[in-house]
Amino acid sequence: MPRAETTGMPRDPYDVLGVRREASDQQIKKAFRQLARELHPDVNPDPETQERFKEIGLAYEVLSDAIVNTVSSLLRSAEFRKALARR
Repeated sequence: MPRAETTGMPRDPYDVLGVRREASDQQIKKAFRQLARELHPDVNPDPETQERFKEIGLAYEVLSDAIVNTVSSLLRSAEFRKALARR
């Protein structure tokens, strides 16, 4: 998972791609493709941009996996957190 630059903690892949957590697969794919065109090393050779390109690729990989996406949605849901708190 992408790392936050200042804390070393994983960055939220939704934030990396600039989409809402409720985004559909199509919206996630569209956001990734748009960023990939802008940040591709052939278009923008800046080393920082190349790192960002790798980051969006990893974020898309995480979000495009349907199982991972479903589990992460569940873990973020308020109902799931409430159920855990009752234990």
